[in-house]
Amino acid sequence: MAFLNSLLKEKSRRIMLILYALTSVLPILLVIYICLNYVVPELNAEQIPKLSNLFIYSIGLVTIVPLVSFFLISRMANVLEKQLVHSK
Repeated sequence: MAFLNSLLKEKSRRIMLILYALTSVLPILLVIYICLNYVVPELNAEQIPKLSNLFIYSIGLVTIVPLVSFFLISRMANVLEKQLVHSK
């Protein structure tokens, strides 16, 4: 029974982290898709080099926040899991 209990905790932790990662990454991927398929074709040749650096830096900055929070939540889940194990 203890084996199943720990397996369920690990499985639920993994599912939570996967869902959090998807909710963090999918909006960024959607913005990239929309920009590449709908915005870039409407730009002329002079505008693309001017906006490419802005686009690259903004995607980089937007990606940092979900990555940092993902690692913090993963770490918090590890700490909580260890506290649950030690409290039993």
